[in-house]
Amino acid sequence: MQSILNPDLDWRHYREVLRSRGRVQIPQAIKPNLAAQLQQCLQQLPWGVAFLQNGQSRLIDASSWAQLADIEQQRLYQQVCEEAKTSFQFWHHSYMLIAAYLEGRDPSSPLHRLVEQFNSPGFLQPMRELTGFTDIRKVDAQATRYLPGHFLTAHDDDGSPTGQIRRVAYVLSLSERWHPDWGGLLNFYDGDSGQIQDTFVPAYNTLSLFTTPQYHAVSTVAPYAPLPRLSITGWLRAD
Repeated sequence: MQSILNPDLDWRHYREVLRSRGRVQIPQAIKPNLAAQLQQCLQQLPWGVAFLQNGQSRLIDASSWAQLADIEQQRLYQQVCEEAKTSFQFWHHSYMLIAAYLEGRDPSSPLHRLVEQFNSPGFLQPMRELTGFTDIRKVDAQATRYLPGHFLTAHDDDGSPTGQIRRVAYVLSLSERWHPDWGGLLNFYDGDSGQIQDTFVPAYNTLSLFTTPQYHAVSTVAPYAPLPRLSITGWLRAD
């Protein structure tokens, strides 16, 4: 299977940055025509609402969310925001790509081809060479959409489910013309002081990679943001 990665980039440079800093942001990471296809697909997904409830990740699918009264939707959001004051929380739109692929939903979608390409030798081997983790065996994926008020508070990805070995987290950003004033920034924190060490703006067709565990968060999207923050995210795994 042909690689989706941009062959014109100096991948050796990004390998050195990742290995020295533990994180790297790679512009124009995948082929432009594929990036455009993926962005169009993300704009048409039936988005569910993802958040944490009683310590467990919960996803309310699009049809179930639409059946909730406005007051109930707002109540859930306010409850999540209250919990976010003192503990890890998130609220954003999600579409689980691996589940959709395995269930055969929308089989003609380019997103299914992306899942296959992510888990093909043409992607896995370059990722092993880039990260230095020769035991990477699979890539999981979900599509995410952040609208005004959506957020992901600080965490380190260390609490992976039993049996999962997460080597590197990734975010493939597909938001056009994103301005830092709109929020939705990928911030990296010092684990001791809580100070921000680095910030990645979700620029279009940019691949962010960072080793785990590492404290990070997505800042709240501003109420005046005119565009959704679109991305495909997950982990490069060794299990």
